Amino acid sequence: LGAASAVPAHPGVGGLSTPFGQFPPLGSWDASAAEGEGPPLVAVLRPEQVTPASTGVLAEVVDAHPVAGGYAFAARLVPEGPVVLGRSDARLVAGAAIRLVVEGRPAFVPAEGGP
Repeated sequence: LGAASAVPAHPGVGGLSTPFGQFPPLGSWDASAAEGEGPPLVAVLRPEQVTPASTGVLAEVVDAHPVAGGYAFAARLVPEGPVVLGRSDARLVAGAAIRLVVEGRPAFVPAEGGP
């Protein structure tokens, strides 16, 4: 398998809400559900899905190091959010403020302690 990041998610009107925005649901969906209703979920992100961009969620780099073909990094979503792992073509340094986006669709699983 490999490394992954988990960020909180919950069902809401129009999709599954995460710190990175909303993602459309798969399969049947009750679009009338109120925001925040339903079981807590976790969005599972592969590092190659989390990339720096000119727009997106504000984050602070907490660690970065070279890997084959680029750089791997860990960044904390601001303010005081979870740490996510990502990949970048550009060199990043600890303490740098960046914006992050998710490419593709995360996998959604029930949160620990959920139904």
